[in-house]
Amino acid sequence: MKKPIVLFAIFFGLSSFLAAQTNFSLPQGEAVLVYSLPKTELRIDIEIERTTQTPGEFFRSSNLLAARDVITAERTNFRLKSVRVTPRAVVDLSRTFTVVPDRRNPINLSVNAQGLLCGINVSCRETDVCCAKPTEQTSAEPASPRLLPLIEEYMRATSTVRMAEGAAKQIFRIRESRIALLTGDLDQLPADGKSLKIMLERLDEMERELTELFIGTTTTTTQTHSIFLTPSETMRNHTLFRVSPASGLVDANDLSGSPYFISVVPTAVPTQPRNRRAAPETNTGLHSVLPATTQVTIGDGQNIFFAEQFLMPQFGVTIPISEELLRRNDVRIYIDEQTGRLLRVE
Repeated sequence: MKKPIVLFAIFFGLSSFLAAQTNFSLPQGEAVLVYSLPKTELRIDIEIERTTQTPGEFFRSSNLLAARDVITAERTNFRLKSVRVTPRAVVDLSRTFTVVPDRRNPINLSVNAQGLLCGINVSCRETDVCCAKPTEQTSAEPASPRLLPLIEEYMRATSTVRMAEGAAKQIFRIRESRIALLTGDLDQLPADGKSLKIMLERLDEMERELTELFIGTTTTTTQTHSIFLTPSETMRNHTLFRVSPASGLVDANDLSGSPYFISVVPTAVPTQPRNRRAAPETNTGLHSVLPATTQVTIGDGQNIFFAEQFLMPQFGVTIPISEELLRRNDVRIYIDEQTGRLLRVE
């Protein structure tokens, strides 16, 4: 289990960095504890299926088999297979706060490796913030060149048409042999069922190899691409990416592909009106977030490929936690580091 990490902002460099990013400021001449609340980043994994069709060597003689759906030219086609969305917490620089520790009642402020608040006098959970690399999976690999199961007469033929005739005749012989095995119309049958299965599988493999010389082969692969999005406002039918049948995944501005849209719609968080006499909000003290339930939808305008709700703190409300709790050594405050929400106080 990881030990709580306590950040002491006692050097000028941190103050300069935060000031350049936001309106954040550190108390001068004091040792303070610095933490941040999270915002949600969406990792969108897009699976694109690539289908490659390659014509066979004897496709012009496919009439010898009366074959249909013959591939006559090499073609490549892309289509969207699936969409997955995974939320993760990242630092929200606009919600970075400081806590001035009380020397008489020191507190243990726990943050994770990113600087996100985990709580007071508690340990952070071990989380994996790394992202997997995009992968490409092949579901069908083209067979390596093998010696054709043809008799010597056709293997030595110099004419493609002549070799095609030999391949067609061999296919018909294989089919006749399969029928003879299945019907038992042979003088000598296999010794057992396992031998029969092996013979039938080998006949099927030989027929497939020869038939592909006429009808062609189809290879399908799956490519995974990742897009990272951190929404800061409501999005309705925003063009996220496009898919081109000829090029696959393309940029959202590339009109050669069909558009796919994303909508990010948070629900309103119920809050009480602020007391005008209350002190103005500052970037000091302990805070949590009341995150907003947000609907994320991805589709092409007709079909929906992803629809799910997430708790997003950037659309929620920041809530201060009573300073009286910080003066007690026996208190434990648990904060959800993914959403910034107050979980419980012990």
